[in-house]
Amino acid sequence: MLRAGWKKLGLALWVLMAWVMAQAASTTITYPRPESNTDLRYVYYWRLMEEALNRTKPEYGPFVLQQTPFSMNALRSMEKLLDGSIQVALRSVMPPEYAERLDMVPVPLDKGLLGYRVFLIHKDTQAKLAQASTVDDLRAFRIGQGLGWDDLAILAQARMQVVQGASYDGLFQMLERKRFDLFPRGINEVQAEYRQRRSTEPNLAIDDALLLFYPLSRYFVVKKGAEGNALKARLVLGLARLRADGGMDRMYAEFKNEVLRGLPLKGRKPIRLDNPSYAQPVYGLDKKEYWDTLSSELKP
Repeated sequence: MLRAGWKKLGLALWVLMAWVMAQAASTTITYPRPESNTDLRYVYYWRLMEEALNRTKPEYGPFVLQQTPFSMNALRSMEKLLDGSIQVALRSVMPPEYAERLDMVPVPLDKGLLGYRVFLIHKDTQAKLAQASTVDDLRAFRIGQGLGWDDLAILAQARMQVVQGASYDGLFQMLERKRFDLFPRGINEVQAEYRQRRSTEPNLAIDDALLLFYPLSRYFVVKKGAEGNALKARLVLGLARLRADGGMDRMYAEFKNEVLRGLPLKGRKPIRLDNPSYAQPVYGLDKKEYWDTLSSELKP
């Protein structure tokens, strides 16, 4: 009996040591917590990253994913990448001031779905907005944006009136109080945000007249250097394998079906803006297989 007990103890210690050694050999990848506890915009992207990392275990070994204990906006995430507090972030445009120190994984993760925009509005704005149909018409409205958001350069080039808010949560409150008129949201974001906010901001509504579009997607961003280069190579390989085995298309289709369910797109008046940043090859705008035209969803 005593010998059997020692054997069980020895086996338990061996299992514990093996687990400790495996954890020590794992790569820890820290990514940013979103700006708010109600901010669900990035869930799909981090799931996609986890699947890509899983596809590369034979070459790169096990990994541990963890979020930062604190929330951060887009600008703070760039700084935390540079100081090593996090290893990966999401951006849809590389800010020029970071281009020499940060690197982008050249795969549009949501196939451009982010660039299809509908407006969250104060319900009093709907009648006036229903008369708009051109870029010139939109210039009569004030558009809300967060500090450091990637849309700012696009809207500035289009000569739009932009009102910036300091926090993600605060932008919805500003819209409720009519501090600005239009809050363009990705069609993959707007319904969840509206459902979350309609009890606290009861005058919010989803515009039913327009569809704004500019080329835009989210990409993984890493710090240049040995660690960041290795993570970029791992993500490029993992995403390529995901695309090859159909996993990325399946995840995207599930994501798109979920976020578009109940959102009418047909019959909206389209307004297109240019995105000058996407002329750069890293964004892959010339790779048609990376992008979704939403032809079936927009077809009359």
